[in-house]
Amino acid sequence: MEINKIITQNAPKFNKWEEQHQEFLFENFNPVSVNRQESERIFFQTNELLIDIANNFFAFGKFKDEWDTSKCSLDYTGQHLLLKSKKMDIEFDWGLQEDRFFLQCYIYNGENLR
Repeated sequence: MEINKIITQNAPKFNKWEEQHQEFLFENFNPVSVNRQESERIFFQTNELLIDIANNFFAFGKFKDEWDTSKCSLDYTGQHLLLKSKKMDIEFDWGLQEDRFFLQCYIYNGENLR
């Protein structure tokens, strides 16, 4: 899918994504001011934000692969989704760390990638 089409299709979500990101930042930098129930809501909505954006990676890349997006992680600096490629058997770490998005992967035998 073309990048312009992806951007156009997702434009209605931009305000929602911004709101979700701002709530993540507030909770991440002010954890004592957010109760447990609100913290859980923000956690799940941040996962929703990350998977919404990751789905655009998959659409743009036109990967001939299946992705397992069922695992996530939370630590003191941020929240991550683990995007596992079934074809390559590689896990990509996609998430928010402090106030930045990141994508990380350790590739073994990179010469086998095409």
